[in-house]
Amino acid sequence: MININELNQSMLLNGTDKTKIIYTFFYALDYIYYNSENEMNQPDIFLTKIYLDKNFNAIISNRINFFDTFQTGHIESPLYLPLEFIECIERKAELTDIYSAGVCIYLLLSSDNSIEKKNFFQLNEQLHLTGFPNLLDEFGHLSFIQKLCCSNINENKRKNSFLMLHLLNFFHCRVEGTNEEEINDYIANLGKQRNFIRNKSYYKAIENIEIKSKNKMDFEYSLQEGLLLLFGEGVEKNIEKAL
Repeated sequence: MININELNQSMLLNGTDKTKIIYTFFYALDYIYYNSENEMNQPDIFLTKIYLDKNFNAIISNRINFFDTFQTGHIESPLYLPLEFIECIERKAELTDIYSAGVCIYLLLSSDNSIEKKNFFQLNEQLHLTGFPNLLDEFGHLSFIQKLCCSNINENKRKNSFLMLHLLNFFHCRVEGTNEEEINDYIANLGKQRNFIRNKSYYKAIENIEIKSKNKMDFEYSLQEGLLLLFGEGVEKNIEKAL
């Protein structure tokens, strides 16, 4: 296995590798949180736990439970923690991992590593004052994706993993230098693994989006519902599976 963090620091990852890693984040989270037959532990995503196999496909390792060590007082890397978790407002959940994925995207693509040098208290202060840093606009839609992932939980912009997947595919997100044929094959293989029976959490999330979109005329939820319809997902279309 090849450690992604070491490769990234030595600047040996190419555009295709980085694009693979980004898509793997959200396909893995979608599988873990919404597969009715899944018994995997929730992942704790940060760069030191991502590896490449012999075919240079990205794998998320769950050998260390970061959040358990954090809760028992050993802070391994607060960099990947959202403010609502640090301040014990929210327990670890899917949106916590979405935030962590956003941090990884930033560290994969940004040349500014100053955020990694901050201690816990400096980081906490920055999150309060300005939030987590955002990628430059030159990264296009990937910058938009990263901003959503690392947004404040109260802004209601952080999306479920299946919505993040739709955004990635809708915007055709690619890191500069990505081999289009190779990444298309990789994403197609990830998509095949997404053919599983959804659990109750999935249908509850879908229903929540549709209810808030219709009843409250919330613009953010209307956009989410639009994504669901565009990609053929929704309670009405999947009610037989839900039952």
